[in-house]
Parts: sequence; structure tokens; C-alpha cells
Amino acid sequence: EQEFPALLPQVAISYLQSDGKPEGGVLRDLLEREQISLWPDLEHGPEMPEERCLQIVGQTRNLVVVITPDAFESQVLRRELRYARQQGKCIYLVTAGQQDREPSLPLWMQNLPIYDLLSNPSPLLNQLKSPSQASRAPVIAPPILESYVDRPVEFADLKSQLLTAAQASSASSSPAYFAIWGSPGSGK
Repeated sequence: EQEFPALLPQVAISYLQSDGKPEGGVLRDLLEREQISLWPDLEHGPEMPEERCLQIVGQTRNLVVVITPDAFESQVLRRELRYARQQGKCIYLVTAGQQDREPSLPLWMQNLPIYDLLSNPSPLLNQLKSPSQASRAPVIAPPILESYVDRPVEFADLKSQLLTAAQASSASSSPAYFAIWGSPGSGK
């Protein structure tokens, strides 16, 4: 619980120590010049325990994530993003010159804008200076288990059968109803 939320830094910068440190430094310098209050960087590496990262995310208003080719391979970063979303924190994605959208972005992040620090940092700065506007997502499907087995053939077959049955029922006078049952995150 935050005791003095107005006194706490409003931005936390998160990146992988292995490949995001230069961009993280550029971002930190930019935000410090703009006098935006910052937490210590969340450098995902052996020196930063996950519990500390989550504690900082819980206290900040905005989480700025430096997108690098290896960023979403980090399970700690994925858990951090999930926690930020559950807590209603604004999440901003930044790059330093890369314009390609990472294919490994989680589905819920694919519509978020990606801010470029080098060509036009103004939109990011304007967002960070504005009041936070994120809503909480307290119930999120759990991450896919490592034991999950993707079954594209079975999925395509099921989809085909459902569509065929739906087309047949639309030709008749009685509607068809279908339900797919499974635990959250099971790939329904």
C-alpha cells in the first residue's frame, strides 16, 4: 500500500541488462532532463531480484519498457508486465530507432504504441507528464504452462466442424448453439 503516493517517483524504466542498457541510459537521461521523477532502473539481470522489481512496479504510476530483440524472452519481464497490468499501471513501450513491431509481443500489447526515443520522443514525454489513464485488469488468464502442447491440426479440424455445423443450421429454421469449455488460459 502506498503511504505517500504523490511523493513517489512516477516512472520506472525496465529493460534487459544484456541488451537494453544503452537504450535505458538514453531514456533515463531524456526523462531526467525533463525533470520527470524516476525509480532506479529495473535492469533484468542477476543483480535485480524479481521481488524488488514487482515492489517498484506496485509503487510507480508508469512503467516504460525498452523493447529489444530479446526483451520478451525474459520471464521476469513478462511477470512484471502482467503485474503492472493487474495493478492498473500505464505501460509504455520504447525503442531506440527500431521501427519493426516485435512479433513476440504479448497479444494484449500488440495495439500499444511504440515510442521511438531517437526520432520523436515528444509523444512519450507528453504521455508521462499527463495524468495516468490505465485501467486495472485484475483477472488475467495465467501464462501458458511449459507443458502446453499446441495442436494446430486438431484445432483446424474442430474449427472446420463447427463452421460446417453452423452453416448447416443457418440453412435450417433452428439455430445451432456451441460452447467450448476449458480452464482459463487453456487455449480455447
